[in-house]
Amino acid sequence: MGKGARVLYLTGKGGVGKTFLAERIAAKLAVLTGRVALISLGPGEAAVLASDAQASAADSVELHTLDDRAAMAQLLSRVVGLRMISDRLLDSRTFSAVAAAAPGVREFVAMSFIQDVATRDRYRWVVVDAPSTGHSLALLAAPGRMARMAPFGPAARIAREIERFACDARGFRVAIVSTPEELAAREAVEADESLRRLGITPQLVIVNGIYPELASTAQADWLERYSGDGDVRLYLTRRRRQRAVTANLISELGNVELIGRELAGSPTLDVTLTDFATRLAGSA
Repeated sequence: MGKGARVLYLTGKGGVGKTFLAERIAAKLAVLTGRVALISLGPGEAAVLASDAQASAADSVELHTLDDRAAMAQLLSRVVGLRMISDRLLDSRTFSAVAAAAPGVREFVAMSFIQDVATRDRYRWVVVDAPSTGHSLALLAAPGRMARMAPFGPAARIAREIERFACDARGFRVAIVSTPEELAAREAVEADESLRRLGITPQLVIVNGIYPELASTAQADWLERYSGDGDVRLYLTRRRRQRAVTANLISELGNVELIGRELAGSPTLDVTLTDFATRLAGSA
């Protein structure tokens, strides 16, 4: 890994806000540490950092979207050693068809792409907007699988190198993103177990969308019982359920970051993101 480079790899159940968090964490890290790479591996491109809150960081965040053909060309040049030969291979219809059909090849190419970006000395942090949990597990398992399929030669050496890169808990930090809902939380626990079986220790779980605590516990209890405003009672009921789900996650997984929900007039989202990014930058 390049000097000073660290990877934050965000995965989790679809719809929990991985892309939203990846963009904003990258922007916060850019303000704190300098130039940051934001990699999109999911369907479509990561959104452009365009809000007023992120405008000052936009020039320091470079967006990278996985291009399968370009990433395969880069990987082949590493394996073969000569770009001219790798380009000839890539232009071969037979080779391209076999490579596309072989299990795990696309995932291995994606991991090589992440490593390639992370080893560029221009970045202090690389934030990866990764696919949902199931696809991420296949992607993170790909280097080890490739090393077993081809145990000798340059391909095996590169596969083992990428596997070590992904298993370096200090340099490659996997964060499982969840929401304070039972289904997403259960998938986060299952993802943690699956990642550990791969030899990858998730660094933390990020619970996205926590309702701000707008009243003390005693006040909330009173309002939930006696308020005539249905919206207030609904808000407080959901807030109580979120606390219960979050408490269970903390009990099962330990290291849990809470990110506030974006609500009009409440600074909770920005405050919690800034606090998280500051501690993350300080731990590098």
